[in-house]
Amino acid sequence: MKISEMSTEQLAPVMIELSVPLSDIAMDQDTIKTMREIAKQKTEIEQIGAFVREIIPLLFKTHFESVCKIVAILTGKTLDQVKKQKGLQTIADAVNVVDTELVDFFKQFVHTDVKR
Repeated sequence: MKISEMSTEQLAPVMIELSVPLSDIAMDQDTIKTMREIAKQKTEIEQIGAFVREIIPLLFKTHFESVCKIVAILTGKTLDQVKKQKGLQTIADAVNVVDTELVDFFKQFVHTDVKR
């Protein structure tokens, strides 16, 4: 179920479970640096291409466990199930739970410029 479809009662435990793997990714300096570089791309298609080329390999290389935990939490599967299922199923699961409303909400708080 997408986060935007959850009641507050359903959302609270999910957000608690997501806090650690999401923060592990979001606070990683290599991830931050790469996201800033992607944000500099001129068009949306260039940003998507850079995301596929840069972020996906980086996340699987440096945050495999966190990525699998996030997919597991949002699909109701166990971590072990996600790790052992076919890779294309994991990608499909990730795509199906992406919540554009939630992403748009959090974009308001993301700054790609360095604050002084």
